[in-house]
Amino acid sequence: HMQLPPLVSSEVADQAGYGVSMLKRLADKFPNAVAQLTLQYRMHGNICDLCNEVVYKGALKCANEEVRSKKIELCRFPESISGMAKSMHRDAKNSCHTKWGWLHSVIDP
Repeated sequence: HMQLPPLVSSEVADQAGYGVSMLKRLADKFPNAVAQLTLQYRMHGNICDLCNEVVYKGALKCANEEVRSKKIELCRFPESISGMAKSMHRDAKNSCHTKWGWLHSVIDP
């Protein structure tokens, strides 16, 4: 079982068991019913490759070439972010903490 756990920020919710997914509970209770899925239909090939490297030891594959190469079409990209990048650059000069956080280095390395 390699599903990411739920993100629980409440200590009360965590103590109540909400930090453990239903799939994890079922996998622990019925281990013979667990099968590793090796075909994925949701991630671009580069993200799949990263998951393989970090977690799946090469077992995860894109279902087909369309999945492997599919990209999200962003309206007016990159023009729509040019103003945001300039704003982030200006904010970064004025403060070490910006509202954009990690996104600054992604958009304007």
